[in-house]
Amino acid sequence: MGDDAAPSDWAERALADLQADLDLGRLDVGLCVDGSILGDAAVKVTWDV
Repeated sequence: MGDDAAPSDWAERALADLQADLDLGRLDVGLCVDGSILGDAAVKVTWDV
């Protein structure tokens, strides 16, 4: 990103890159499956349009 980018733009990009690197979508599904089988999980779901 250029020098004129806002810090919030940099932070948003860094978080998106981290989310992609950790494959958080698959981690969420795995947590839900484990929770349904083992009965021991907590998941907080939020939505922001």
